[in-house]
Formats: sequence, structure tokens, C-alpha cells
Amino acid sequence: MTFDRKEFYGLTFSWYMTDAVGSVAMFMSGYGIIPKSVFVDKEKHEEISNFFDNSPLLFNSYLSPDNQKVVEGNSNDIFLEVKAAKRGLFVFDNEEYTDNYNLIALPEQRLKLSDLPRKIQEHLKLLSFEEIIFGDTKRISLSEYFECE
Repeated sequence: MTFDRKEFYGLTFSWYMTDAVGSVAMFMSGYGIIPKSVFVDKEKHEEISNFFDNSPLLFNSYLSPDNQKVVEGNSNDIFLEVKAAKRGLFVFDNEEYTDNYNLIALPEQRLKLSDLPRKIQEHLKLLSFEEIIFGDTKRISLSEYFECE
């Protein structure tokens, strides 16, 4: 079943994509554009989100966008971006009202698409940047790669 961007406009909405080398990233937006392909199948989106939301934290640290190691206890684990990076994901956040997404947290060790259950791999293959490597990218302009809404 499809769903609509309008349902989430103004709310923090997260989705997941892969890059050219099989790294996984979480993208967050309230007001920015989102690829239409994210909204093709609500059940698949929820399955991917639930998988990552319930995955264990793999590391007790992550990297800031300038590659500085951030070691901390559980005090900041309430933040989505901290949890995602500690799960091995790159994290990009939207510059409000633009199509730009900036890298805000990096995993100390990246989670690879091949590390994920087959069903999640299949879902994520439809949400992929073929030309981008997340670890080499500080900013992504989504409209250059996807039809968005």
C-alpha cells in the first residue's frame, strides 16, 4: 500500500538508503523533500524502520562529521541520530525547506547491506544511491538523484 508525504510533513520522518559500496544511512526530514520511492510501499517502509529501531546498539561511540570520535554513555541515546550511528548507520539530516541533507553522524564501524537479513536487503535495494559513498560525502542534494515530493 502506498502512502503520502503529506501525512508526515512537519514531523520528523526517517527513512533508510544504501550507497554504492553497500553502506546504510538513515535520513531525517521534517520539511524537506523525500524520494517518491520511499512512499511506494508503507508496509516495507515500516518493516525497515522497525528493524533498525529495534536493532541493538553495536558501539558505545560514533564519529562527528569532522571525524572526531564521540564516546559517551547512554545519556544521549535518546537522540535518533546517536542511536543510528551506534547501530552502524550514517545519518543525514535535512536543511529545512531545501533539498540538501547534511551528514551529522557517522558510525565508528559501518553496517553493510550484506550484514542485514535478506528481506531487509531486498527492500533497501530499491532505495540506493549508485554514485554516492556516504563516508566520502558531507552533503547530498536529493533532487539530483531522485524524483522527490
